[in-house]
Amino acid sequence: MWRVAERTRRFLGLVFSMLVATAHGADADDAPFSLTPPASLHAAPVARAASGNTYAWLPADLKQPLRLMLTVMPSTEIRHRLGALSDSQCVRLFLDEVRREHEQFFAIDMASPLALGAAQLRRVRWTGTRNGHALTGVLACGEVHGNYYVVHYTDAIDQATASFPAIRASLKSLRTREP
Repeated sequence: MWRVAERTRRFLGLVFSMLVATAHGADADDAPFSLTPPASLHAAPVARAASGNTYAWLPADLKQPLRLMLTVMPSTEIRHRLGALSDSQCVRLFLDEVRREHEQFFAIDMASPLALGAAQLRRVRWTGTRNGHALTGVLACGEVHGNYYVVHYTDAIDQATASFPAIRASLKSLRTREP
């Protein structure tokens, strides 16, 4: 049991180090993937850290809750710090962070995986409230071509049926680049 707690603590430390990383201008040539985002979203600065990078796409009106985030971490770095990490463990660790940020939180595993390019990632759908607004999102994680990809997208509950299909189509178009 203590090994799981230690692994969780180290992974959350790794995630936290990524969240406090400085933001730099997005450089599509630098990303280990190519992605055509939905027309409603625009690239934001990349949060860079030694353990990986987080790429985000935001709406023009930042007051809108629609978000798409893709965190890419080299598998070798994760294995060095934590040992082997299953897709399920990866999803749960990131889901715990989402849970802390929302009230009335509820999450459920989805039967079908998320298509990220040619890869199929385990995904979880969640709902919760934040600052009085009802939100829903999808979180997926898995290892693809030498990197862990953590996909997280969110929107207002009443807008998700319109925005999520375009995000899923965009994620399906992702193409990884050789390291």
